[in-house]
Amino acid sequence: MTTYILAGGATMNSNDFGRKLSRVISDLVAKPRILNCFFMRPEEEWENFFTAWTGFYEKYLPQAEIEIAQYEGFLDQIKNSDVLYLHGGSTRLLLEKLKRYENLPNAWRGKIIVANSAGANSLAQHFLHRDGQIGEGLGVLPFNIVVHYGSDDEAERRVQPDVNGLMQKHPEIPTLLLREAEFTIFQEAK
Repeated sequence: MTTYILAGGATMNSNDFGRKLSRVISDLVAKPRILNCFFMRPEEEWENFFTAWTGFYEKYLPQAEIEIAQYEGFLDQIKNSDVLYLHGGSTRLLLEKLKRYENLPNAWRGKIIVANSAGANSLAQHFLHRDGQIGEGLGVLPFNIVVHYGSDDEAERRVQPDVNGLMQKHPEIPTLLLREAEFTIFQEAK
C-alpha cells in the first residue's frame, strides 16, 4: 500500500506538523530511510536545504537515515528508501524533473510519499500556481490540490476566487484544500 502524506506548505518550523508527521511515519516504519527530493530547487541549493532539514529530522525522527535524491540513480534511491519526501519550491521545476522518469508511481509503490507544497502540486490532477493560474500535475492522485490555502503570507495564499475557478473548470474532480503546516493522508491499495 502506498501512503501519501500531503502537506500545504510551511512545514519545517511547525512543531505540530513535526510531531504529527513523526507519529505517522513511526507507526508505519520503525527506522525509516528518508530520501529528500529537492528537484524543485536549483541543484546548487540542495545541500543548504538538506542541512536545514537535518535539524527537523534530528528533533522529530532521530532514528531516521536521511539522504539527498540525485538525478542520476533516483529510481534506485527510491527503491532503497522507505519514505520519499518531495519538498516545497517551484512546482514547474519539479514537474520538469520528475517527467524525466518513466512510471514513477511504480517505483514508489508501497512507500510513504510526503509531498509538501510543490511536491503535493506535482502529484495532483490540477493545482493552482501562485499567480492563480491552473496547472496540470502528473495526475498520480485522483484529485486537484490547492496548497497554502488560507495562508497568512499574501505571496503564498491561494485566494477563494482562484479556488472557485479551479473547481468550476474541473467539477468532476474533487479538490483538496491544504492549509500550511497541516497534512492529509491518502492511501492507495494498489
